[in-house]
Amino acid sequence: MAQGYPMGFAADPSAPRSFFLSHPARNTVTSLRDLDQADLMINESLNGNGMMDLDYPAVKPPKIFRILLAGDSHLFHNDIGDGTGDKNRMTLLAKRLEMDLNTLAAVEEAPKRFEVLTLGQLSWSPINL
Repeated sequence: MAQGYPMGFAADPSAPRSFFLSHPARNTVTSLRDLDQADLMINESLNGNGMMDLDYPAVKPPKIFRILLAGDSHLFHNDIGDGTGDKNRMTLLAKRLEMDLNTLAAVEEAPKRFEVLTLGQLSWSPINL
């Protein structure tokens, strides 16, 4: 409760695994959704679109700016040379960039969000080819 007003909660009938929260004291409604991304946290897992990234909606929502990083396995591996690198996608370049851009947008109160997508392919060719 905020300042004596009850917080409202309602399921979104148009989208599964989504709901709304109302904040009467702030005159806002927040939409939240469960993207079920736990299995996609492993850096080599593929999403429903065949990309090595989280499973974002195919249709870009309004006020979202998307950036696509395309390249070889350097985009989705963080090995330190002996194969013991971190397998958590959130520690890699694309998700760190996404977090930094969204943090900066929130601090500046910008009305947009960023999604940094990764399209990587295994390649044994030199990187300059």
